[in-house]
Amino acid sequence: MRAAPVLALILLGSALLAGCTSQAGAPLKQGRIVPGDPVAPDNPGWAPLESAKIRPGALIHTPKADCPANFVFIRPDNTSVFVGTTAYCVRDMHVGSLASIGTNDTIAVLIYSSFETMAEVHETDADALNYNDFAVFRVDDRDRKWVNPAMLHYGGPVGLADFGAVSVGERVRSYANLSDGLPEALHARQGVVAAQVGSWAYMVYGEPTLPGQMGAGVTTPDGKAVGVMITLGVAPNPGANGVARLDKLMEYADEHAKLHMTLMTWDLLASGGIGSTQSSQS
Repeated sequence: MRAAPVLALILLGSALLAGCTSQAGAPLKQGRIVPGDPVAPDNPGWAPLESAKIRPGALIHTPKADCPANFVFIRPDNTSVFVGTTAYCVRDMHVGSLASIGTNDTIAVLIYSSFETMAEVHETDADALNYNDFAVFRVDDRDRKWVNPAMLHYGGPVGLADFGAVSVGERVRSYANLSDGLPEALHARQGVVAAQVGSWAYMVYGEPTLPGQMGAGVTTPDGKAVGVMITLGVAPNPGANGVARLDKLMEYADEHAKLHMTLMTWDLLASGGIGSTQSSQS
C-alpha cells in the first residue's frame, strides 16, 4: 500500500476543509493567567466527570473555529494542568493568547504551537513537518477545579499505547464533542489502522469523521492513547484520516518547549469498557 501519497492528498484536503467546526469561536478574552491556590502534588483535585467543563473532547474556542481538546496533561510537580489540540486549530493565534475551553467562563493560555516552534528552529525533518500538528494550552489555576482527564461516558486514557504493537488492522476510536452543553454527548468514531506513515503518523480508515473532530484524541479499544486526529477524510477517500502519534508530539514539545508533560490517565468506565472511576498518573 502506498500510504504516503494518499495521506498527502488527505492533508491537502483537510487544509481546504479546515477540519474544525465551521462556526467561528468566541472572541478571545483579554487579560492574563494568574496563579491560583497551591495544589498538593499528590492531589490533582479533579472535578466530577459529569460536571467537568475541561476534559478530553471539550471544545476549545479560537478566533477561527472551535476544536476539541484531546488529552489532559500535568507537570510532574503538579504546578500546571494542560490540554492539547492541533496547531492547525490555533494557526491564527500566537503563544500567549487566551482562549476559553468548554464554556466561556473557563480560560487557558496557549503556551505551545508545533507550527510556531518548527518555524523558529528551522525544522527540516519531513515527517515532523508533515505530521507534527500539536498545540498545548495551560489551564488557568482558578479553573483547575473544572478539569477531569477522563473521556465522558467512556473513561480513559489508561496510558500511552505500545507503539510497537500498533499495527495494520488495529482497531482505534476517536472522541470529540460538538456542542457545549453539559453533560455533553461525546461522539465516538471507530476506525482501523490501514498503514503507518513514516515514523510520525498512521492512516486510519473507518466511519467518515465529522467537522469538529480534527484535534480529537485517538485510543485503542482498551483505552491506550494512540494519538491525535490531524487530518479529516476527503474525496475520494472519505473514510481515511491521518493520526499523529502522541508520543512523538509530546517528545517534540518536551525537547523544544521544555513542557515536561505527563499524560493523565483514568480507568475505563463500565459504559465504555471496563474498570472503575479511579484516576491515576501514567
